[in-house]
Amino acid sequence: VSKKTGEIFAASMEKLEDFAPRASDVFISPFGKSGTTWLQQITHGLRSHGDMSFEEITEVTPWIEIADAFGWDLSADHSFSPRIFKSHMDYASIPKGGKYIVSFRNPLTQIVSFYRFMENWWFEEGAVSLEEFAHEITLKDPAASGYFFHLGTWISQHENPNVLLLTYEGMLADFDSCLNRIAQFLKIDLDDELRRIITKQSS
Repeated sequence: VSKKTGEIFAASMEKLEDFAPRASDVFISPFGKSGTTWLQQITHGLRSHGDMSFEEITEVTPWIEIADAFGWDLSADHSFSPRIFKSHMDYASIPKGGKYIVSFRNPLTQIVSFYRFMENWWFEEGAVSLEEFAHEITLKDPAASGYFFHLGTWISQHENPNVLLLTYEGMLADFDSCLNRIAQFLKIDLDDELRRIITKQSS
C-alpha cells in the first residue's frame, strides 16, 4: 500500500508545479497529525457560516499534494470565498502567493498519533516499532525533511503577515482566542452566532 500511495503523491506533486495560487488563497499546512483537519473545519466554517453540505472535509478544502490523483482542478473556484486548501508541505516547498495557517504540536504526542494513524495502512501492526517510525519521520534528516525541518521553515516566517502560526496545545487550552486570531487573519467578522456555530462544529 505504501508504494502505491507514494506513487500517487509523486505524480500529483509533479503536476503541482504548474499551480499558481491567488493572493486570497488560504493554505492549511501543519505537519501530519498536528491539527490539519481541525483547522480545515474551522476555516471552512468561518467562510461558509457553518456549511456542512459535504461528506468529508477535503471535498471542500482540497489536499493539494494529491489533487491530480483525485481529479481536483486547483484553478477552479470554490463554492465559498476564500479558496482553502489542505497541505502538509513545509514553507520551502509550498506554492507561494497565498496566505498560510500552520499549527505546531508537541512532537512527543504528534509522533505517537502519527504512528497509530499509519499502523495497518502504511505498515502492518507490529512490523515497525515506534522508535523506528520516529527516526524515519522525525529524526532521519532534520536538515532537509521531517517534523523539525517543517517546523523550522515555518518558524522562519513568524514575521510574515501572510503566515499565521498556532499550536495544537494552544487551540485546546484557549480555543476562543485562537478562533479570534484565525477570523482576523481571514478578515471575517466573527459575531456571536458565527462563534457559536464554529465552536460547536469544531468541538
